[in-house]
Amino acid sequence: MELILPFGGNLSSIQNEVTKLALKPDGTERTISTSSAKIESGHPIREWYMATWAGVNPQTGDEEWYINGVDGATTTVFNYAERVYQGANAIPKITAVMNFHIDFKGFFLDASAYYAGGHKVLEGWHRYTSEPNGYTFAFQGLSTLLDRWQKPGDIARHGKYTSAGAPWQRHTKYLYDGDFIRLRTAQLGYDFKDKFEHLGITNLRVFFRGNNLFTWVKDKNLEFDPEVSLGDNLDDESAGQIGLQTPPSKSVSFGLTLNF
Repeated sequence: MELILPFGGNLSSIQNEVTKLALKPDGTERTISTSSAKIESGHPIREWYMATWAGVNPQTGDEEWYINGVDGATTTVFNYAERVYQGANAIPKITAVMNFHIDFKGFFLDASAYYAGGHKVLEGWHRYTSEPNGYTFAFQGLSTLLDRWQKPGDIARHGKYTSAGAPWQRHTKYLYDGDFIRLRTAQLGYDFKDKFEHLGITNLRVFFRGNNLFTWVKDKNLEFDPEVSLGDNLDDESAGQIGLQTPPSKSVSFGLTLNF
């Protein structure tokens, strides 16, 4: 009896910091900003820069933000909240690929998984899917909106519902831990080898193969696929943001290999 249990994979880490940028005519640094991120010396690329959400006021149902961007006094007027660096960026600090293979009495199992972590991702379409406002009437809102404020004393993730529309308000309520593990491939089968050689078949192998069968996501509030693009250029608004893209498809297939 032979049992083979090989494991394999690789692990990589990245740390980056902007050390110098071009200067404006007045001698000050020319920073690169989007509505949710900012690039300047002393900080990593793609570091999130936005207002900090303070939660829902349990008495009024209003969404609130920290005025100084950190703690203390709050405001219900989004534009009064200072934008600050959030201490995380869109680039994973760690990525890893893990491979697994086992052979036992003709049966075999192969699997490959991918991990990314140490970063944060932003829900880019929250205005239409995750905010308790008029846009979710026109677009299909998420079921998580059921956890909303309805009466004084309610502790809820979402504020009171309103039929009015709201402008884009990118803040930390929709900034999530991006850590995830995805089982990219898994294959289970049996190798008959030369058991049918008397029929002219030198090898017969059957197997089931699955792609993207399972994805573990660290942040329970992250409803969409966590794998995001880092954009094409430094001022790309979509960098690190979860859009409405179709996630990697999940599939199961059956295979048969015959050698004569």
